[in-house]
Amino acid sequence: MIKIAIIGYGKMGKEIENTAQDFNYQIVSIIDQNDNLIDEIKKHKPDVAIEFTNANAVVNNIKTCVDMRLPVVSGTTGWDNELEEIKKYTLQNNGSVLWGSNFNLGVNLWFDFVDYISEKMKTYEDYKVRLEEIHHIHKLDKPSGTAIQAAQILMKHYNFKNWSLDDKEDYLNIKSIRQGEEVGTHSVIFTSLFDQITIEHKNFSRKALAIGALTAANWIIDHPGFYIFHDVYQEIFNH
Repeated sequence: MIKIAIIGYGKMGKEIENTAQDFNYQIVSIIDQNDNLIDEIKKHKPDVAIEFTNANAVVNNIKTCVDMRLPVVSGTTGWDNELEEIKKYTLQNNGSVLWGSNFNLGVNLWFDFVDYISEKMKTYEDYKVRLEEIHHIHKLDKPSGTAIQAAQILMKHYNFKNWSLDDKEDYLNIKSIRQGEEVGTHSVIFTSLFDQITIEHKNFSRKALAIGALTAANWIIDHPGFYIFHDVYQEIFNH
């Protein structure tokens, strides 16, 4: 039985705890902001950690896991500028780290669809492209990590300077909406003067994210290195 430490006990931490029971995983430690991460790891000796915290804590959490030779899966978003630092640190110290902006199988298929349709649509100059994402009012980062990953896919095919939350010329516009308890909806929208094409993913439950994170945790134990979930999701779900 795989022994898991949960780092961060928010909405996703609780969902992972509940879902783990369905997969016969053992949660040996739940580490929240007032707990000492090093002491908890030493005490409970988990096989792997799953980390969902915040942008201020994630880098230190991952580095600690790497230092303690503990494989870690992280779903924390809002720290994209430091991903390269963590990748370098992981590889230099022989760690095992897997990060994902979204662990939902459907979202990662959606990334592939966005890549495919963008390659087709870029030749039709009458269609302008934009992104929209909707999440619950408690989500702190804007735009979502999933929207940023989709933006990076679009920018492979379109000559944007970058993405922006504002409607700026030569930038890919991302509209971020925070309302109610929305789990997460992401849309890529192609609009002409006469019609509109939308490719959308709507998430109904955090359980899909928890299943993906747990499956990734099982996978990363035997795969030293630094990985992005989208790069390995097909292998993970076919494992």
